[in-house]
Amino acid sequence: MDRGLWWSEFPVREDPDLGAVRDLPSYEEFAAESLRRADEFVRTHPPAQPLVMAPDGAPRALLVALHGGGSAEKKRGGRIDARVARS
Repeated sequence: MDRGLWWSEFPVREDPDLGAVRDLPSYEEFAAESLRRADEFVRTHPPAQPLVMAPDGAPRALLVALHGGGSAEKKRGGRIDARVARS
């Protein structure tokens, strides 16, 4: 936290890896500050526009970018947007 880092709602409230520290007296203060920082980031950093590159001619391959750790939109604070372009 001293370096300006923060976590979104899912890890702060539900991630089992933090279960052992949620009962510490200072955890709620940490959680409130982390969620405040996450909200501020979302307000001040609109989602980036997707990069879409159309091939010259017929497509020959498909590139899919995945986030590690089994992340889902809920875990990433709602910032994942999947799109499909059809020609």
